[in-house]
Amino acid sequence: MTSIVNDYVSSSTKELKQPATAMSGQPPSFPPLFLRLPTVLLCLHILAFDLSNVEHCYDMGNFTAASRYLKNRELVISSLPCFMASNGGFFTGNVGNGSDVIYMLSFCRGDSSNHTCMRCISVTAEDLIIKCPNQKAAYSKGTYNPPSFIRYSDSPMYGMKKTFPTLKFYCTGDIPMD
Repeated sequence: MTSIVNDYVSSSTKELKQPATAMSGQPPSFPPLFLRLPTVLLCLHILAFDLSNVEHCYDMGNFTAASRYLKNRELVISSLPCFMASNGGFFTGNVGNGSDVIYMLSFCRGDSSNHTCMRCISVTAEDLIIKCPNQKAAYSKGTYNPPSFIRYSDSPMYGMKKTFPTLKFYCTGDIPMD
C-alpha cells in the first residue's frame, strides 16, 4: 500500500510544471484600452455619487398642494430648528387633527452643538421636502455632517416597533464626552 502511495506522490510531483507565461519571461497581455475604458468610467461614475444621504418616501398616500396636511407639515418642519435647540437636539410631536394630523420625530447626534444641530435639521428638512414633496410619510438622514434624522407620518409612530427602514450612523472621528 505504501509503495502505491509513494509511486503516486513521486509520479504526481514529477508532472508539476510552471505555466508557460511565467517561464517565458514575457509579461501577461492586457486587453486594449477600449476594453478597459468602460470599466474605468463605471468606477468613476460610482465614486461620484454621494452615498451618505438617505431619504425614503413611504407609499402611504399623497396630499394635494392646497391641503391642510401640507400646511401642518410646513408649520412643524419650519419650527423644527427652534424646537430642537430648546430640547437638546430632540423633538417629537404632532400638529393638526383628524386626517390632517402629522406626527414628527427628529433628532441630532448627541455631540452636535445647538448651532450645528439647527443648521443640519434645516438642510435635512429642505432635502426631504424636495425629494418627497407630496408624500404623507417620509424620513431622511441628511447630508450634513454630523447627520441628523427627520421622520414624519400621518399615523402614530411613537412606541411602535418598526424594522424597516434600518439606518446605520457611523462616526469616523472622536466623540467628545462631557
